[in-house]
Amino acid sequence: MAGTGVGKFSSTAGSNTDNLTVNFAENMAPSNVNNAARELMGHIRDMYEQLGDGYFEFGDGDKEYTIARVDADTLTIATAADLSTTYFAGRKIRVTDGGANVVEGTIASTSHGSSLQTVNLTGISLASGTPTKVEIGIDTAAFGGKLILDDDGDTFIEAPTDDTIDIHIAGAKDFVFTANTFTAESGSTIAAQALTATTITTTGAIAIANDGNIGSAGDADSIAISSSGVVTFSQAPVFPDGSIAVADLDIDGATDIGAAIVDADLFIIDDGAGGTNRKVTASRLKTYAGTDLDGAVTINDSGAAVDFRIESDSNTHMLFVDGSDNRVGIGTTPDLGILHIRTADSGAATHTSADELVIENAGHAGISILSATDSTGNIYFNDSGGVAGYFEYNHNGNNLSIGTAGVTRSVLTGTGNLFHGSAIAAEQEDPRDSHTNTNDVGILLKADGASGYIVSAFNGPVADFNRVVDDGNVVLIRQDGTTQGSISVSGATTSYNAFTGSHWSRLADNSKPTILRGTIMESLDTMMDWYAVDYEYDTADGKTRKRKKSITLPSGKSVGDSHTITDDKGREHTGTIIKEDDVKHVYSKVSTTADSARVYGVFHCWDNDDDTVNDFEVAQVGTYIIRVHKDVTVSAGDLLVSNGDGTAKKQDDDIIRSKTIAKANSNVKVETYADGSYTVPCTLHC
Repeated sequence: MAGTGVGKFSSTAGSNTDNLTVNFAENMAPSNVNNAARELMGHIRDMYEQLGDGYFEFGDGDKEYTIARVDADTLTIATAADLSTTYFAGRKIRVTDGGANVVEGTIASTSHGSSLQTVNLTGISLASGTPTKVEIGIDTAAFGGKLILDDDGDTFIEAPTDDTIDIHIAGAKDFVFTANTFTAESGSTIAAQALTATTITTTGAIAIANDGNIGSAGDADSIAISSSGVVTFSQAPVFPDGSIAVADLDIDGATDIGAAIVDADLFIIDDGAGGTNRKVTASRLKTYAGTDLDGAVTINDSGAAVDFRIESDSNTHMLFVDGSDNRVGIGTTPDLGILHIRTADSGAATHTSADELVIENAGHAGISILSATDSTGNIYFNDSGGVAGYFEYNHNGNNLSIGTAGVTRSVLTGTGNLFHGSAIAAEQEDPRDSHTNTNDVGILLKADGASGYIVSAFNGPVADFNRVVDDGNVVLIRQDGTTQGSISVSGATTSYNAFTGSHWSRLADNSKPTILRGTIMESLDTMMDWYAVDYEYDTADGKTRKRKKSITLPSGKSVGDSHTITDDKGREHTGTIIKEDDVKHVYSKVSTTADSARVYGVFHCWDNDDDTVNDFEVAQVGTYIIRVHKDVTVSAGDLLVSNGDGTAKKQDDDIIRSKTIAKANSNVKVETYADGSYTVPCTLHC
């Protein structure tokens, strides 16, 4: 056996035949025995000191193994034996490296193969060169993880599992430590003096065993907790003043005594002088009040027409009940209506003073409340000349009206529409289709179901937008909360921003096929036509109004014929078919002629808000996109003409001509279609 360290001694006696100077060979001279024994004693002393230091030598320093540095945290050991059980993960290690530095760390992992043990370290950075000494920590795990503290071995500390420490005393496990937890085992006790002058702080619950007690030095069970959770106080608890409100008390679990009040019943009363509560009997309360609490308080029960009056410091009639005229006054003698309220005494003899509120019966100025037979409820504001203003609710039409000078100015309908104008009818229609006196409707805010819009109708300018002081946006146009366009002013210039000008058109057969956005359209020599039914109807207030409703021309009918339609309220009306006036819109088709001079614009979208005919919008001026043939490559500045298939191609010169439809603003492909055609930004020149 080679090596100098005690760590290389064998537990088999016959194997310890040669350990350098420690040599107990058979028939050796006595002097050699003496020298070997002394050498052995020296090694044992070295091992003792190493164990006290927490490490023992098991590496290059004892010359048995050849250890080499691989990198800053890796060693290799040239050995045929698998040393994984010695150099195991988690074991402490100390190395004297090639730079004579002593560094300490932990074994991260180890593996053996091809007569070479590889040891990976953590917490260590080895200097270059061959290590001269390797020491590993004491393997307490080899002895069951125990640290024995007494002679007979029954008192010890051990780590039976990872991250667990057990304390055994006299052969019994008394206490266990795990991460963030200390546990006293069954039968073990934490002595009371150990907690003397100690505050226990916890962020969780403190659990008391069933039928356990909480006590003090003078009373061991001042608080007892039963297995069912009932808490019993052996002494009367004392609470700070004001900590428990009388209203929060639940005596015997009841919310009411559930029986008639008797004289002996007790009540708790706050004396009003600082929170002191007193007990009082029901008989005492009745004496103080001067009547029975369980009976009704009745005044003028005999029908003697006795008045009831309550005074304030400055008003003798703060509350007045007129026993003979069946009226109630607040702040005044009730001479008007059922209830008469006056906020102050103005000295006026009548109710026309400005500081009063009068509630009277139906048909007079004041407030009327709907009864089962009434059709309207209102609030009237009067002056000396009569009705000055009013709020009126019509039960039949579900309309709320606001009027001034006796004239209705605004109407909020039961469907949520708000009308405002100089003269409003009790029943309003949509003024967008009206062609009568537009003074009848000034502004309509329509919110009918999922739709909503604003209509302004007048026989003069119908809208005035005035941005004061500085330049900037006057009108913002949004879609789903995102600004898509605006009208702004700068000096004397008005800008229509994100501008694209479009016009109506229709296919000759009124069909609705799929047309890709940006497709080039050619005009046809046919003017477009729109038809409507012009009819009259009577409103609920007896007025006659005119309306027209757009239609598709019925088969077999022409302008001037009679026709019946159904309005948006499900009512039928009969009127006369008319043709709308239009002098500028023509039918169109997808372009089929290359270099066509009849280019009308590019397809934008179908008119989905109209269910009578299949109109669509053709973009003609401003910035937009144009659909380019798949085999054509465009650049910014190129003039574009029809390719004859709905797509565009480059014009063969740079002169704007009658066939020129657009100029490309960029070669960026906004959208590519299934046929390979694509769209690019452009300015339209139709």
